[in-house]
Amino acid sequence: MAEYIDPQQLNQVIAEIQKISSQREGSITIDQAREILRDMNLPDELLEEAVLQVKRREAQKSQTLVNFLVITGALVVLGVGIGATFLFHQRQQAAIAKVTSQTSMVTIGSNKDRAVQVVPRPSEVVYRVTLANAPIGQKLPMSCEWFNPEGTVVQQNSYRTKEINKSLWNTQCKYQLNTSDLPGTWSVTMYVKGRPVSTTTFRVK
Repeated sequence: MAEYIDPQQLNQVIAEIQKISSQREGSITIDQAREILRDMNLPDELLEEAVLQVKRREAQKSQTLVNFLVITGALVVLGVGIGATFLFHQRQQAAIAKVTSQTSMVTIGSNKDRAVQVVPRPSEVVYRVTLANAPIGQKLPMSCEWFNPEGTVVQQNSYRTKEINKSLWNTQCKYQLNTSDLPGTWSVTMYVKGRPVSTTTFRVK
C-alpha cells in the first residue's frame, strides 16, 4: 500500500533535506555540531578540545608538507651543486691528462740555456722541462724523482706551479749533487699529478 504525506509534511521534508545538504557541503557552527552529537547520543562536553586537536593535526600536516618541500628543494640544489663540481673536476682531470713534455734538459746551476750530459760533483743540477698543452688557469701539482746509478730514489721534489697563463709552460726541479753521491748514469723523471711526462738521463763524474 502506498504511503502518503500532506503538503505541510512535504515542505518540512524539503527543508530538512536542504538543512542536511547544507551541513554536509559547507561549514557548520559549534552549536550545530553539538546538536549533531546529541542526536548521535555522543557527549558534547569535549567538542572544543576535539576541534582543537583536529586543527592541530591539520596544521601539523601543512607544516610537514612545507618541510618536505623545503628539504626536497635543498636536496635538488645540493644535487645540482655536486653534479657541477663533479663535472668541473672531470674537466680538470681531462685537461691535466693532455699535458705532455715538449722539451727537457739537464743544466747546471743558473745556466738555463746550456744542456749538459755530464755533471761534475758537487753541482746544483736543474731539470728544466717545457710542458705542452698546459691547462690555462690551473696550478699543476708537479713532482720529480732523482735516481742514482743503483736505481735508488735519492730525492723527491713536490711543488705546485704558478697559475698557468699559456699552453707552453716552463717548469723545473733541482737536486744538489754532493761529492758523496755515486758516479755513473743517473736519471730524473718529472710527473704531473703522479703521471710521468718526462725522463732524462745524465752522467755524474
